[in-house]
Amino acid sequence: EEIMELVDGGFYINSEYTPSYVYELAKMDGAIVITGDLKKIVCANAQLIPDSSIPTYETGTRHRTAHRVAKQTNNIVIAISQRRNIITMYKGDI
Repeated sequence: EEIMELVDGGFYINSEYTPSYVYELAKMDGAIVITGDLKKIVCANAQLIPDSSIPTYETGTRHRTAHRVAKQTNNIVIAISQRRNIITMYKGDI
C-alpha cells in the first residue's frame, strides 16, 4: 500500500485486528497502521514521514503528520493528543 512507503521504523505485525490488541499497541509511541478493511494490523510503533511540502493548518507535530499523511494517501488517519485530550480524524483534504 501507498501508506507503507511513508513508514519508517516500528515493527511489522501482520496480525488479525482486535480492539484489545490495538489498545495494547497504543501504549507505545508511534503510529499503528491498519488495513483499509480493518481486518489486519500491519505494523506498530512506526514513524510516518509524509511529504513536508504538503500544506497543513495544524500546529502540533503529531497532528501535522496525520493531516499530511491523510492528504497524501487519502486514507483515514486518526491523531490522539494526550495533553489536550483531543482525538482528530483526517481523510484526504478534509
